[in-house]
Amino acid sequence: MTTLSPETHQYISKLLVEPTAEEMTVSGRLMRVFLDQHKLGILHEQTNRILDCNYSSEQEELVMSNLKGIIHVTGMVELDANDLPEKIKDVVDIRALDLSPLLLQSVDTAEGRLVLKQAESIQPTFEDGRVVFELPILNIIASGATREEAVEELASDFIWLWKEYALAPCEELSQDANELAEYLRGMVEEATMESG
Repeated sequence: MTTLSPETHQYISKLLVEPTAEEMTVSGRLMRVFLDQHKLGILHEQTNRILDCNYSSEQEELVMSNLKGIIHVTGMVELDANDLPEKIKDVVDIRALDLSPLLLQSVDTAEGRLVLKQAESIQPTFEDGRVVFELPILNIIASGATREEAVEELASDFIWLWKEYALAPCEELSQDANELAEYLRGMVEEATMESG
């Protein structure tokens, strides 16, 4: 009877499993560029893999101006068995990562708008392949694959806090929750929110 080595077993399993692919954005530090092939490689921090993909001639200037910088690549991404990026194919967009401070002046949703009395300047960071915005005074840590996703999550968290605390009757809240509600009300100058 023949037994397979673990390596052979893993190789056969890999051949039998169809790789899944989905359109998504992967972010990473630009590590290499092959100008003659219009190909680049970004380091995906979470997996420590360099993911290669092709770029168009129109994107070459952006690529060259971001050498060793962090970029977002959107396209069809093949995932490994742990649903982590393994290959990037069919690139549809490449953008530089914008880590400039966010000036939070108001928060808009379909339900209304909250206008802050004083704008909050929030410096984003790039951690584990994600853009992160922190508002420690409200215990908000919002992250996303792109700056836009992280800003969306930040707004969503702020709205949730407003509804759960600032709009709640004082008698239903604990002392800590009342202090947070008061702080939130003090931050907001104008609220045109539906209280549904």
